[in-house]
Amino acid sequence: MGKYDLALEEARRELERQSSDIASLRDRAVTLLTIGGTLATILGGLATRGGAEVRPFTYAGVGLFCALAVVAVVVMTPRKVHFGQDPAKIIEAADVQGSSSDSLVRHMAEQMNEQYETNKPKVDQLTYWYTGAVVLFAAEVVALLLDLRGR
Repeated sequence: MGKYDLALEEARRELERQSSDIASLRDRAVTLLTIGGTLATILGGLATRGGAEVRPFTYAGVGLFCALAVVAVVVMTPRKVHFGQDPAKIIEAADVQGSSSDSLVRHMAEQMNEQYETNKPKVDQLTYWYTGAVVLFAAEVVALLLDLRGR
């Protein structure tokens, strides 16, 4: 095992984790949107059944669902992130006269670390957007339940 192999392994693991985090956030946003839409349909339908008047909490619930939908779409929108190595750069580094296997492994680990650092703000931003979607979902449920209360 070369002296930089552990660094390369760890860099790969971090990039794989980032990729998994993005996929998970997108999947959870789809699920949240699906559940939010289903609840809006069921609870909103119950609140307005039989021609009952539409009250402020009904509008609030619908508005919060619409906001949730927008935020969920923001989370699901593809972002430009990098999770792999550019083969041309690897070849270029390998062709440098006197480059050893260790120096090539080090170069790859450094490149992956740069990718991780470049991706990190984008992954963090998606996490904040998803957290906002969860808050909107909770507010939607509360508004629709309050609307049902007393009907």
